[in-house]
Amino acid sequence: MKGDLKPLKHELEAHTRDFLTNSFLIRRGNEYRLSHKSILEYLVAMRLNKEIESDHPDVFGTFRIEHAVQNFLEKFKSNTETLFEWIQSTRGGVQRIGPWLGTNAVNLLIRISPDYLAGKDLSDTTLTKATLFNADLRGTKLENAQLSGVSLVDARFFRRDIAFSRIDNAYVSLHVLKTREFSNDNFFEYVFDKFEEDREAEVWPSSFRDDLLWQIDIKVKDIKDLEFLRDELSLALSTKVAIYYEECEELAREQDSAKSKRKPRASPKA
Repeated sequence: MKGDLKPLKHELEAHTRDFLTNSFLIRRGNEYRLSHKSILEYLVAMRLNKEIESDHPDVFGTFRIEHAVQNFLEKFKSNTETLFEWIQSTRGGVQRIGPWLGTNAVNLLIRISPDYLAGKDLSDTTLTKATLFNADLRGTKLENAQLSGVSLVDARFFRRDIAFSRIDNAYVSLHVLKTREFSNDNFFEYVFDKFEEDREAEVWPSSFRDDLLWQIDIKVKDIKDLEFLRDELSLALSTKVAIYYEECEELAREQDSAKSKRKPRASPKA
């Protein structure tokens, strides 16, 4: 009786082919793998989101989460308070739950809410190689924060908040006041010629005010190097260059005020 229940070999092979044909698995040699990498990335994101929901980071901080996985995580709208607490847990260089806990948490937090960290206290935290792109860091306390290899491109921050952080080999944005001496193409060529050998630089319309400013995204060694570069560019281009949010605001006010003064006044009616 038991023998009757055993499928014939050719039937078993046919069932196996049907299963593999209509599933997400593919065969390579003697191994079966998921047919699309995005499926694996989604499953990883589900696992990581469960850790956030349970406030129990098991593997969340053990590796740098790839952008594709972050994209899926962002859609889950993870608990921002839990993520912020995980960032806080890295204060003083403490890495009890993995070296990337703070970095992964802040990357995801910024994706969910770019202005969440404004006014928050991140002093002494470890955010190595974090992507703080487009983050509002105005009023954020960053004293002694480990910001090695971070990206601060398009981020908004005051000098007083970031001056005493521990930045090295970071990517930042410089905002250059446009001049009549340079067209857009000429300015781009100047930047590439100047920095192609020793720095990584990209040029864009400014995220602060593209009608007034060009933007250079560039790698710097530290705050001292950043401010030296600003002064060097300002001298070479005979124009003003801003790093910090207050500098950008001042430039904008000056230019708007100058434009309003140049506008011809309407002649009084007879």
